[in-house]
Amino acid sequence: MKAIDFKGVNFVLATDQPEYEPLPVNVKNTTTPVGEMPWEITACFELSDEEIQEIIMTKKIYYSQLVFGTPFHPMRLALQNPVDILGDGNSPEVNEDTIII
Repeated sequence: MKAIDFKGVNFVLATDQPEYEPLPVNVKNTTTPVGEMPWEITACFELSDEEIQEIIMTKKIYYSQLVFGTPFHPMRLALQNPVDILGDGNSPEVNEDTIII
């Protein structure tokens, strides 16, 4: 699985952190002060043929997030680019292709 560039990328995380792979992301609410309004960060990952076959066989994807002792934040896994769905920055309607935890 590899993080890839996608429509709507407006920032790259970890560009100066050699211990991490750079992560192209779309950041919503970039002009709002942190803590004042929710920020949404979207990344896109491309899977190898082997990974796709594994998902077909197991029907499972695992998600891990370092929270550094802070509360776990809501997350969403989707099959469509939220940048295409959101447009105006509002939350998209939840459908069978969207998982919010």
